[in-house]
Amino acid sequence: MSIKALVVGVSKYHYNDNSNLPFCKNDIKAISESLVNGLSVKKENIFILGDDGIVTRSSFFSELFKITNYIDPDDTFIFYFSGHGGNIDGKNHYLLLTDKEIKTKEVIKNLDFISSKNKLIILDTCFSGNVGVEKETPLKLNENISDFLDKGYAIISSSSPTQYSYSYDNSDISTFTKFFCEAIEDEALIKKGKKSLNDIIDLVRFYMNWWNKKRKKSKIQTPSFHSNIKGTITFNVKSFIPYHPKKYYEETKDYIIYSVKPSSTGSLKRLNVQVIVKKFPSFLRIANLTNQIVSKVKELEIFDSKSSETMWKHKKANIIFCFFGKDEQDMMYPNFFCRTVWTDKTENKKINFGIDEKIDNIGFAFNDNYLILKDFQNKNTEKDNLIIKKQRIITYKLIDQAQNFISIYNEFLNKSITKKALINSVNLIGTEINDLYFKDGDLPLPPKKINNWYLACKCLAATIDDFILVFNSYNFEKEPARDLEKKMNNVIDRYYQDLEELKKEENDIFT
Repeated sequence: MSIKALVVGVSKYHYNDNSNLPFCKNDIKAISESLVNGLSVKKENIFILGDDGIVTRSSFFSELFKITNYIDPDDTFIFYFSGHGGNIDGKNHYLLLTDKEIKTKEVIKNLDFISSKNKLIILDTCFSGNVGVEKETPLKLNENISDFLDKGYAIISSSSPTQYSYSYDNSDISTFTKFFCEAIEDEALIKKGKKSLNDIIDLVRFYMNWWNKKRKKSKIQTPSFHSNIKGTITFNVKSFIPYHPKKYYEETKDYIIYSVKPSSTGSLKRLNVQVIVKKFPSFLRIANLTNQIVSKVKELEIFDSKSSETMWKHKKANIIFCFFGKDEQDMMYPNFFCRTVWTDKTENKKINFGIDEKIDNIGFAFNDNYLILKDFQNKNTEKDNLIIKKQRIITYKLIDQAQNFISIYNEFLNKSITKKALINSVNLIGTEINDLYFKDGDLPLPPKKINNWYLACKCLAATIDDFILVFNSYNFEKEPARDLEKKMNNVIDRYYQDLEELKKEENDIFT
């Protein structure tokens, strides 16, 4: 999997009195360097047209078709164009080459011959905001997440359908290209060794909005973004070694320590311990078991991140919560008949953890609904093939609605629709999402084999529901527009991460 790019800049024009654009040669140099520095694209994978300012129709298509031999199915293909552009016939956008114009839709159609996983089209031309993509199709139940995730087209244009594109404050580079290069080189966007197209677009919009504030209204540029990709394009820019927490499991004749997980705060080292008891013991016996378990785990070096390891390494736990259940089902869902709390001497009297009473200096919190929930779980656990079908129907409909939301929200950011049109559309989408979210909560429980996949679906559903919660919490009259963009970008980014997690869990089940 790699990135291949065709970078085109047309500076010289030989027909219709089109003015030359000397800075386009600088644009292709800048974008090529930024692809290498910011997205770790290999120099040999960048094909450049226009070093001398001349790009003819024949040379353009010759290079485009030559590239098809170098593209692999898992690649990302980037097409960048800097030069004149216009709506010559009043409705279709054209790219102007040295000797002839070419319909932009024709260029995009020819990109279909390139068999890459996804395609990013970057157009730094005038009037390019009406260059869109084919509408997304609803998901099919026989598709797996990996069949559609991150596949398709994304197009970012430097201007709206009615705007010109300008050079940056009379410099030797285009404004949009300058900001796009800065965005893809920004190291603050790196998350787990990757940069996402979603974050890059958000930063470009921020830069362009800042630049527009210094301009006359007739001279502003509003970048436009269109995509039919479910998910976003991610670029691997740095090696990344994920942190793998240590695991602890121990079985004795009386109990099983099923898991030990950290839950530390800023000032307290805390551990959560899940315990399966083999016989239903007295609460005094559970207090004794808690003390036994504490002696085994309080010095364990178990952390959830490198930073927490640095902070808490070689330190004993201050607080340990033990969650007691009767079997693995209780651990999975979770449903515990009681929770105990052990605290060290320094914390023993400082914090109340909602305990009902103390037995032998161990705090207890009892679950009066344990047997009711246990009975419910037993009666509502579905066979794996049935729950997969039921869950997929709802999850895929939720994904379709999430994509509808993102598309309409992008049109608002593109300034293609009004605030009123956005709110009306989101209200309709929100009704669908809320209805599906409630149906998702009514689904039966899964068997152990697909529990992680099932939980990933639930996490994704909650994030999609957050689209509406976050949007509705924003006050259009009192809050700045950038606040909405920040909030929505955070939840959309979380949505893309949840999709990747669901894909991972699905691959574990079906491969």
